[in-house]
Amino acid sequence: MSATQDRVAQHWTTGGRSTRMYDRTVKNKRLFGLMCRLLWSADVRVLYRDIAKLATAGDAVVLDLPAGGGLAFRGLTPEFTGRYVAADVSEFMLGIAKDEAQRRGLGELTIDYVVTRADSMPFDDATFDVCVCYNGLHCFTEPAAAVAEIVRVLKPGGELRGAGVVRGNGFAMLSIGMFQRRNNFGVVMTGDELAAMLREAGLEDVQVERRGAYCRFSGIRPK
Repeated sequence: MSATQDRVAQHWTTGGRSTRMYDRTVKNKRLFGLMCRLLWSADVRVLYRDIAKLATAGDAVVLDLPAGGGLAFRGLTPEFTGRYVAADVSEFMLGIAKDEAQRRGLGELTIDYVVTRADSMPFDDATFDVCVCYNGLHCFTEPAAAVAEIVRVLKPGGELRGAGVVRGNGFAMLSIGMFQRRNNFGVVMTGDELAAMLREAGLEDVQVERRGAYCRFSGIRPK
């Protein structure tokens, strides 16, 4: 792990004030939406719409990477009958996620909590039907390696879906640079760079839907 990776991972693992503040903010749809409009001229409604699709996951095997404090749990319902793996480099954030699952009444679901790096996960090839990556890709210092690992663990026909920050203009770039200097963020790509990376990893039907310095993205592992 590089020194930069160490710093970013350490930031999200220590449970500092900014980490807790992010978790509280992102779980408040209105507050997070306002913040992203101010910082990145971004419309993050695409994030919450995509999370809502988890309500139809049925009996799928789902990987949530990085799961953080359980943001995506807002899309799950007690009717989910599959297996859900919440994976994150931060044991601290996964502790918050466990509390979030209980708060949302999801204690009876099959949710596994796994501490792991994104570029070297302890899962067999072709394990998951879906991988969701919400507000996480821009926190990786080697996003291409992380996406390659996600593709490895997806089943043929499986889908990667996610949302996150992309490079913008003007004040958005100043904000992104600030978060990078504070080790909140790793590599932040343009929308075109993100699409190219997903295709190079072997995904098909790649979509990148940009909203200011934010986007929703998806791709399918070929059958």
